[in-house]
Amino acid sequence: MVLFVHGFNNTFNESVFTLAGIWHFMKRQGVPVVYSWPAAAKGFNAYFADKESGQFTIFHLKETLRLLFKNPEIEKIHIIAHSRGTDVVTTTLRELIIENRASGGNPRKDLRIENLILAAPDLDFGIIKQRLMAEQFGPAFGKITIYTSQEDSALGISQWLTNGLSFGRLNTKDVNKNEQNIFNSVGNVSLIKVPKSGGLIGHDYFHSNPAVSSDLINLILYNAAPGSKKRPLKKLENNFWSLGFDYLINK
Repeated sequence: MVLFVHGFNNTFNESVFTLAGIWHFMKRQGVPVVYSWPAAAKGFNAYFADKESGQFTIFHLKETLRLLFKNPEIEKIHIIAHSRGTDVVTTTLRELIIENRASGGNPRKDLRIENLILAAPDLDFGIIKQRLMAEQFGPAFGKITIYTSQEDSALGISQWLTNGLSFGRLNTKDVNKNEQNIFNSVGNVSLIKVPKSGGLIGHDYFHSNPAVSSDLINLILYNAAPGSKKRPLKKLENNFWSLGFDYLINK
């Protein structure tokens, strides 16, 4: 099953269209599910309104995921979250993981989340560091894959508004030695650096850029590791990889 959670300033129809395209190129395998939340506020303060809506919807996403986790017919769950949706998803999963461990469970086995994919994550880097290390977030999943781009103008604005380092614009030079050790200690995390995509904003590259969507699809379909024949990414350092312009040509 593939669950898609959209981001800031997205409507239900736009989200269904996005997942339908991904599912089609996944050879229509598995069951596609869109989780939609109120994220199409208008006006100058739209970003902050959507941010509050994201906090509001966490309870409802938890209830949705609990229903999925209880269904024995679902073998694996692949979650794709985009933009502000990554905050909604990771906050929700954090609470569910704590709940599961407190009851003596094993979240990797009980939640059955094979892939957690964070595309252009509108998340504070400091929060992610804490979740990966102090809260042992990583072992609850098969793989965590993060797509980042220095050319993402939307996250550049978000970074300016919040006065922090956006996880979705993270580069190797932004990670110090201690932080590198954090990522190395969580062996199932891969950060994919995406080159400049088309469009003025460059925020929807996970489905508009054929190379990125191809990499995402091969990750889900074949459980392919970065750098493998199915996913010819170039190793940078530690958990960082680069998706080059020749990605599709080399396949």
